[in-house]
Amino acid sequence: MFSIDRIARTKSPKMRHWVVAFIDSTLVGTLALLGPLAGSVFFIGLAVLLALIISPVGLTLALTLLSHLAEVSGIEFSTMRMAKYAILIVILWITLLRYLSEKKALGVGLGEIEKAFALFIGWSLLCSLFAVRPLGSALTLMRLTTFLLVYLVAKETIENSSHVRLFLWALLISVFSSSVFSFASLASGKYARFTGFFANPNAFGIFLNSSIPLLLTALLTCRQKATRFLFGIGTLLGSCALLLTWSRASWIALFGFVLTFILVERRKKAVIALASVAVFAVIAVLTSAVIYSSFYHLTRIGMSSNRRIVLWQHGIDAAVDRPIIGYGFDLRNTDVRGEAAMTGISEIISFRRSDEGYNPHCLYIAVLVGAGVPGLILVLMIYYRLLKSQCVARSGTSYKANRVMHSAMIGMIVGSILNSMFEMGSLLGSGSYVIYFWLSLGVTAAVSEKKLEIWER
Repeated sequence: MFSIDRIARTKSPKMRHWVVAFIDSTLVGTLALLGPLAGSVFFIGLAVLLALIISPVGLTLALTLLSHLAEVSGIEFSTMRMAKYAILIVILWITLLRYLSEKKALGVGLGEIEKAFALFIGWSLLCSLFAVRPLGSALTLMRLTTFLLVYLVAKETIENSSHVRLFLWALLISVFSSSVFSFASLASGKYARFTGFFANPNAFGIFLNSSIPLLLTALLTCRQKATRFLFGIGTLLGSCALLLTWSRASWIALFGFVLTFILVERRKKAVIALASVAVFAVIAVLTSAVIYSSFYHLTRIGMSSNRRIVLWQHGIDAAVDRPIIGYGFDLRNTDVRGEAAMTGISEIISFRRSDEGYNPHCLYIAVLVGAGVPGLILVLMIYYRLLKSQCVARSGTSYKANRVMHSAMIGMIVGSILNSMFEMGSLLGSGSYVIYFWLSLGVTAAVSEKKLEIWER
């Protein structure tokens, strides 16, 4: 099978001439048929698609570039989803054919993380046999299994340092484009919570929580000034966009990431500065009525917080009745709350539609209701093993850039643990934003297990 590197290294002038002729004819044809602007866009898109198909790491890059494109102006959601799936399936099959043609064995053995994930899926499938909605529960677990596959794909296809850098550039493009798209709405006079290319600001926030850590790693470790500048711009834009999602769970995750990162990296001055800002903010909120009022309205404490508490209470009450096997997944509000009359405005708002899917906005309660106490223990085990793997990898490398990368991943995982208290989170959420959490972990696992270096020394 061809690869970009092989074409670039070929010594055959005839081969190079054929490649140049193909590129030139394609460019001229698209410009002539579609016009300068549309033709240029189509040609660039076609070139990127061909590069992804040819490259051994194309599947990982395609997941990175496409997964955040959930809703684009002028394109229906179903059309966008079908186009993404079609491209990914084509690249997936070409990747598998490449492995078969090269008689290359898959090197994705089951480690501690994979085993913990498999145990959770296995237990949850057993619970699905006794679930309120067995088929829906089983289908939900099949969807969750794809996140483990994404992790394995990233870990397997990242084979050298150049692949790691390609992934970082693809991640930068994704964050930059979605952030600029959100900021463009301000220029048009429309102010709303930033959503990027997602339909929901919380989903956009989780996507950024899972992407910013590796962009920051590139910023702190790259020696080339131009590259550091670009990753600095991406980190700054992504951080500002995250704040403007007004997603409190994403704010908490960002704070957890920053605090954990600077503690692991032992940056004493940063710890002192962050602690000083936090103390000053708390004192200002508690001592000033004006600041407290602004904080109350900006964080929407009195609006959705009461709704979440009601959802949590009913979830815990339901879990008490079936603490071992739970109720399965894909539940509706009536499956958890029952048919009793509603009392209070918060309960009416929380369960305004009986046929609506039950979403407690807390991963731990959702798992507790769905798979019982054993399921919750297995989810905590997944988090524990994720943290352990990064800590072991960090202590086992002497390369500074890799240590910084693992520190960033530890911070990202801590942020995910905190985020999951208020959302379905980046571990087992229900959207394509979850893919970036597992992509980042898969790439760093490849770096650790294959002894790669992010940048050349």
